[in-house]
Parts: sequence; structure tokens; C-alpha cells
Amino acid sequence: MDGKRILVVGASSGIGAAVARLADSQGGRVVISARRADILHEMVSISAGMVAVPGDVRDGDAARTIVEAACSVAVEDYSHVKHIVSNVRG
Repeated sequence: MDGKRILVVGASSGIGAAVARLADSQGGRVVISARRADILHEMVSISAGMVAVPGDVRDGDAARTIVEAACSVAVEDYSHVKHIVSNVRG
């Protein structure tokens, strides 16, 4: 995962949070998203490698914003999004 950009949707708890933390611990540059912004910001505060983009992917405009933000962060790193983990329930 070293340096690879990963987008994890549904990252505020459970499997999504575990995947985000694991990717971060292995050197991934992780963009995390979920509806629970407070939890995302807690996760970011303990990791320099994560960026939070709160939102609800069930809303088309919010989903677009999340993906655009992940791509924008990747471009800043002169990279691209390598992996997407969609861990949402509806």
C-alpha cells in the first residue's frame, strides 16, 4: 500500500474503518468517507495519512463530491486513486 491512494467509503465503523486503518498503517494515502463526520475527523486526527470527505453516497451529488475530492487529493500527490472500497449499507 506504500504511497498508494485509496478511497474507503463507509469508513466510520466496522469493516470500513478497519480497512482504512490497515491501509493507513501500511503507508497508504487514504481518503475516508462516511455520513458521520465527527468520527472521520477523529480518525484523521490520529493519522497523518488520512483525509476525510464526509458525505452520503446515496445522494448522487454527494457521491460525486466524494469521488472528485479523492481524485483531487490524488492529483495533489501526482498520483491516482488505486483502490476503492465501497463498504456502505443502504
